[in-house]
Amino acid sequence: MQLDAKIRNFRAEGNDIAVSFGGQAGQELAAGCQDIGALADAYQSVIARYALDVVDLDVEGQAAGSGAARLRAQAFAKLQAERPPGRPLRVWLTLPVTRDGLDSAGKNSVEAMLTAGVDLAGVNIMTMNFGQLRNGESILSASELAAEATYRDLEQLYSTAGMPKEGGKMWRNIGLTPMIGENDTEANVFTPQDAAGMNSFARDRNLGRISFWSLTRDATCNAGVEDEQRPSSSCSGIDQDAGDFARILSNGFTGSS
Repeated sequence: MQLDAKIRNFRAEGNDIAVSFGGQAGQELAAGCQDIGALADAYQSVIARYALDVVDLDVEGQAAGSGAARLRAQAFAKLQAERPPGRPLRVWLTLPVTRDGLDSAGKNSVEAMLTAGVDLAGVNIMTMNFGQLRNGESILSASELAAEATYRDLEQLYSTAGMPKEGGKMWRNIGLTPMIGENDTEANVFTPQDAAGMNSFARDRNLGRISFWSLTRDATCNAGVEDEQRPSSSCSGIDQDAGDFARILSNGFTGSS
């Protein structure tokens, strides 16, 4: 298959891949499967198919319900326990966020994972769609507020679970994912200058992950795309050089998972 060949070539160059389950559209597995064993097997079929060491769980909408959160957590606790020695399964939760941090569903998802005994690699927050920006606020400053609030949320959740982290170590369990260029909200335009600021923020705090949505958008729009419904899925909608966001956001970070 074409995808298999792409993955082989990508890994041959010293990179690796992760697979993300869930998302805003469709039905996430834990929202449709009520049996923990069957659910774990469904996840494992993908993990084994692509020889994954890292998975991402994009929990939104129906998948964020407490029942799905509990089943998902128990399934991944089982999968981590069954991994061979020396090859752990790293699990990231990707969650919506506001300036005030995680919403109740997001907190429930984290709590369910910790209660089930899942060793979370971290919580990746989607720093996008903040709505109307306040006076003097930028998409970058709103994102920084969201990150700081998420840090406090996770400190509380980990402490309640009996796993407190001291001295700023919680930042290693946080990732940031902006939507580059034009956003669904007109004022929420994320520029290369914002990317440089976010990279500096992430490096100063030693964050565990930096990502962006999405690689296919990391280029300026050509004339044929300008008339598409905005924001486009194939370009950023702003003036930039191809690959600007990948280059700027990744500066100083190593690894590809």
